[in-house]
Amino acid sequence: MEEVEKQEKKWYKKWWVWVIVLIILYVIGGENSDTSSSTSSVDLCRCLTESGNTDWAKTNKDACNKKISAKIGVSDWQSVNFSQNPVLNAKWDQMVEDCVY
Repeated sequence: MEEVEKQEKKWYKKWWVWVIVLIILYVIGGENSDTSSSTSSVDLCRCLTESGNTDWAKTNKDACNKKISAKIGVSDWQSVNFSQNPVLNAKWDQMVEDCVY
């Protein structure tokens, strides 16, 4: 009888460990998906054309910056000197042209 109780306790402990691990993974996954989904759901063209003082622009500023950076292939587009980098300047111009025309 004691052997059965010991096995049940072991199983119970393992079950709780798995529950805790799954909760941690869910929380971590949720944090990452929130960031990526907010970035992916933002309209790049609206980021480029929306006036910076609107509520939408203020709310989506970080997501827009990430999306623009990803589109031209840099970590932070605001730190790029486009006049010194013709390749990135061409990417920027193409991105704007795709939105405007």
